[in-house]
Amino acid sequence: MSTAAEWERPARSAIDPSAIAAGLISSSRSTNNGPLLQVSDLEVRFVTRDRTVHAVNGVSFDLDVGETLGIVGESGCGKSVTSLAMLGLLPRATARVPAGSVRFDGEDLLRLREDRLCQIRGRDIAMIFQDPMTSLNPVMSVGRQLTETVRTHLGYDRGQARDAAADLLDRVGIPDPRRRLREYPHQFSGGMRQRVMIAMAIACRPRLLIADEPSTALDVTIQAQILKLLRALVETEGMALMLITHDLGVVAGTCERTAVMYAGRIVEIAPTAELFARPQHPYTLGLLRSVPRLDSGHDTALAPIPGAPRDQTAALTGCAFAPRCTYATQESRERLPVLTPAPSAGAGHQVACWNPVPEADRRALTRLQGGQT
Repeated sequence: MSTAAEWERPARSAIDPSAIAAGLISSSRSTNNGPLLQVSDLEVRFVTRDRTVHAVNGVSFDLDVGETLGIVGESGCGKSVTSLAMLGLLPRATARVPAGSVRFDGEDLLRLREDRLCQIRGRDIAMIFQDPMTSLNPVMSVGRQLTETVRTHLGYDRGQARDAAADLLDRVGIPDPRRRLREYPHQFSGGMRQRVMIAMAIACRPRLLIADEPSTALDVTIQAQILKLLRALVETEGMALMLITHDLGVVAGTCERTAVMYAGRIVEIAPTAELFARPQHPYTLGLLRSVPRLDSGHDTALAPIPGAPRDQTAALTGCAFAPRCTYATQESRERLPVLTPAPSAGAGHQVACWNPVPEADRRALTRLQGGQT
């Protein structure tokens, strides 16, 4: 069992990934020869008295040890719901998971008993929640919330847990960590609360970290430090990272592969560099076009995606993006596309579309980005 000595480090004012690699987390190996995480045909419904919301519709992906997968898409597309369903954290009163499997190191999380799932959550799989304002208990000190995690999952005594908690706060860039352990969430700024959430997530050396908008509340300097820390955890210790974000720049600099979600489905998935260079789905193209550029003139208009997100209370019968798509055909409106290898694209590039983006439009985007195909 780990001891408090593992956590004794010289004080630092910023994150030091090399120190993390030296002892903050331990190496973990999968006992399963396949991917660490396999999500297959996952469906989530929210059932109310008046209607049913089809929030997630047949999502499938896998994640290997030491790999980083980005999940992008507009609000309401099912990114966060997918991650919460994987961990059994959806409200039982309204949420239903009628189909699918989520296999973590060979075990289907959707079919585990609650006591076994509680063992995995926090220890082997950790999550950085999107809203630190509501994720921390306002009537418990930050120190108590951090020490509770390591005492429960790692068996530390009170002194060891407090040393570990102070070191975690130091690693995520919170000054005077021992004093701050005695304080409550309302005494922290929004960005510092987010850093506390990140410290809690990495406290037990998870094998899979799900980060839901981990840098939203942070200024750009701390955001860069946090992303550097997450990359160090992946690269040095083989931790898998599932990064949920709206920020395409964060994905470009962090993730090896990227999945694009729309209306509860993955519509495109590819190595990140390939996705940015050769987007195949019209929705992916729209997301890339809508990113503002610093070198654009003052009179340059933004290029938003026309229309509005789909009403998820109706079951899909065709392509969900068809009403907003420039390339839509009658087939798009009547038949539901599935993920298949993208034409004229690299290995591992899949798209769910009957009419992928024409080559001329992809080249136009590349010229706009100032790159080359």
